[in-house]
Amino acid sequence: MAATFYDCIIIGAGVGGLTAGAFLAQSGKKTILFEKNDIIGGMATTFSFDGYTFDAGGTPQQDQIKMLQELGVADMVEFIPMGNPAIGMYFPGATFFGPKPIFEFIDQFKPFCSHQELNQLADILSTFERLDMEKYTQLNRTMSESKLRFLARLLRINPFELLKVLTLMTSSMDAWLKKRIDNETAIQILEFISALTLLFPCQRMPALLGVLIMSGFTGKLGGRWHLIKGGNINYSRALAAAMTRAGGRIETGAPVSSILIRDGCASGVILQDGRQIHARHIISNIGIKETMHVLVGDKYLEHVYIKKIDSLLPSPSMFKLCLGLNKKPDIPAPVNFKVSELDQEAWWASIEQGMMPDKPPLMFWCKYLVDASLAPPGKYDLDIVVAAPYRHRDGDWSKVKYAVRDKVIAVMREIIPDIDKAIEFEWMMTPPDLEALSGQHGGGILPIEPSVGQLMRFPDMETPIRQLYCVGATVKGGAGINGAAATGRLCAKRIAAL
Repeated sequence: MAATFYDCIIIGAGVGGLTAGAFLAQSGKKTILFEKNDIIGGMATTFSFDGYTFDAGGTPQQDQIKMLQELGVADMVEFIPMGNPAIGMYFPGATFFGPKPIFEFIDQFKPFCSHQELNQLADILSTFERLDMEKYTQLNRTMSESKLRFLARLLRINPFELLKVLTLMTSSMDAWLKKRIDNETAIQILEFISALTLLFPCQRMPALLGVLIMSGFTGKLGGRWHLIKGGNINYSRALAAAMTRAGGRIETGAPVSSILIRDGCASGVILQDGRQIHARHIISNIGIKETMHVLVGDKYLEHVYIKKIDSLLPSPSMFKLCLGLNKKPDIPAPVNFKVSELDQEAWWASIEQGMMPDKPPLMFWCKYLVDASLAPPGKYDLDIVVAAPYRHRDGDWSKVKYAVRDKVIAVMREIIPDIDKAIEFEWMMTPPDLEALSGQHGGGILPIEPSVGQLMRFPDMETPIRQLYCVGATVKGGAGINGAAATGRLCAKRIAAL
């Protein structure tokens, strides 16, 4: 390596790390990024097998194009609309499609809702329309910053608007819904839509997240249903290109074993191959717990801080089944939910007890319907995700994954009766597989559960170790691909201004 001293070292080539690297390099900072895996992107990466392409996680929303334009790499990413309908939702005795205008979406509830209940439902779904989203967006961004800046931002928001946001942030989705609608079936359906989107129970999910999720099926956010042509890896590649074009370096297959600490300040890293690289600033994108416990070491941390980060619970784990089909599935939408039994409490109780339900609720995609590059000619991709226990009661995941796979296929038969005959390729990712990919405990969609109790307790980007920062989904404002990118950008801007 030509140099062993840099302005910035970044650990982890997830979206947060790549975004930070791109903005730092463009600001003129001498920057290097180390990634333990041979591939970049973290949960925003893409796998290809036998001509089929599958994404590891969710898809960046189209508003990310503004950041890509700022970095000068927007031409590398093509967002494709998912069409109309973009989403199909299959429940016992009812099927819903979206996104639709609020009252068209509500019309789909008429078979089991009274006129009064439909009006209650309209009032719930219009909450988003009445919420000043610009102020919420400002508030969410400020959550990534210092507590003083966050409080200052609160003081500038209209008190009535602030009360709405705080009520939604401090109420569970389940409790909030039950105060506003009497129809239990409608409540269960709305809760399953929210819970399947994040694979997280509505009994603990903040109502604010549920409202934002539901807004994607009605009204303003309907236009966000896009995917990236060729897979999410093209988004990560664009970020990497922005970094390297500006002079930054990326090393894959280069795991970091520890962060060097001198007089309470991060001063560099030691790689597993023995190299010592020094820098003025260190940014970690591998998760707050992994960074502080493994790379820093508890001896450098106060007990109060250790207790704070250890109290953060991970999101439920997930199991992913990727299929290649030789026949087009008879589904009208590329994104789908399937719920066989309307009992969310039983679903989560089973997961918490270390078991998979006999008929697990599913979220599945057939992205080939809008992007033919994701499968060989005449073939179709099917990407299925279910919530799963991190530790299965029946044994190691290498042994139980086939039984879980069979339960998933049994549910899929309710949508695609001849799916068994159409399968010509399959690949499974268990919670330990996803944990190894992301580097964060649990193998879930999010590394920290977005619960009412934890939403305001996410750690700050700045750590107790001077010159050491964390970005990504384990710090304030970092949930999801968009959030991770926002923390990376904010961190880079902050360092560049020093």
